[in-house]
Amino acid sequence: MEFSNLLSPADYYILNDNLPLDCKNTKHTIDKDGYIFGGFAYEDWKQNPKFYGDRKNFLFFIRPKLRCYPTTSYNNNFQYLNFGLKTLPNG
Repeated sequence: MEFSNLLSPADYYILNDNLPLDCKNTKHTIDKDGYIFGGFAYEDWKQNPKFYGDRKNFLFFIRPKLRCYPTTSYNNNFQYLNFGLKTLPNG
């Protein structure tokens, strides 16, 4: 499977000077092989027993190589945050 970048590195939100202000109290996501990755959610995170959000969300890698992966048309499941409430089956 091959992916192509939609934006140049200068366009990535992750390179924006305001990113540290927008990501208060967050930690880096680094796996055992040293890959650094994360996601951008266009809508604020909120507790919700249903999926929400839109196609402006994306996943990204910073290391080993800067990459951006946009949403697909597979489904409309973009964001989900739930705790202490009934949840989706197998969710």
